[in-house]
Amino acid sequence: MRTLGTGIAVLAVLIAGCAAPPPPERPQAPSYPPGFPLAIYEAASQRGDPVYVVDDTVGQNLVVRVYRDGSLARLGHDHVVSTASVRGYALIPTEFARVRMDLFIPVDEFRVDMPNVVQDAGMKVELTDEQIAGTRNNMENYVLEASRYPFVVVDAHCAPVQDCSAIDARLTLHGVQRAVRIPIKVRREAGRLVVEGKFPLKQSDFGITPFSALGGAISVADNVEIEFRLTLRPPLIAF
Repeated sequence: MRTLGTGIAVLAVLIAGCAAPPPPERPQAPSYPPGFPLAIYEAASQRGDPVYVVDDTVGQNLVVRVYRDGSLARLGHDHVVSTASVRGYALIPTEFARVRMDLFIPVDEFRVDMPNVVQDAGMKVELTDEQIAGTRNNMENYVLEASRYPFVVVDAHCAPVQDCSAIDARLTLHGVQRAVRIPIKVRREAGRLVVEGKFPLKQSDFGITPFSALGGAISVADNVEIEFRLTLRPPLIAF
């Protein structure tokens, strides 16, 4: 699976160097991506169909591992990009019917090298606050180009939740949409549904040029690793 993306949230997400010029000004992003099918879930909820909402209050729900590359990679840095803001809905029929999910991530809510996330990801990142701020500025404004592409969007389907071991999704990142298939695990936990998955993603597949310097001797690897854990709250009674 060149894989998800459609990945969920995710997902993407890619890093440049550790210093950057001031970010360009941009208008505040809307609450939902253009064309987000909120009406489908509103109508389903009003019919009494089981509509779940992604709970984005339970901590980081998407983590991206970004690796250094190049002949002088030892002079560069690995990074951990994360967000607690994968949002959206899932329609999970009680009968044996396909599950639908529509998710999105505001690009400006990605964070870089948060100490607790770095530790949980099993990586070692030792940067100053200034370097972290510069890396996030590069990622948001010059790699992911948040002013032009403020959301990562995923629309996905899978087999009935009882048998759902993979998601067929369309991931839109940096203005490019790709079909991906993502292996997942689904379980019930404290009355909620937890969906977990892990997959690789190639930046260049989405029109993103990984950061490089010194003729590529110091660079960011094209391939990143995305891991997510989505908690879905029980069916909504109404929107």
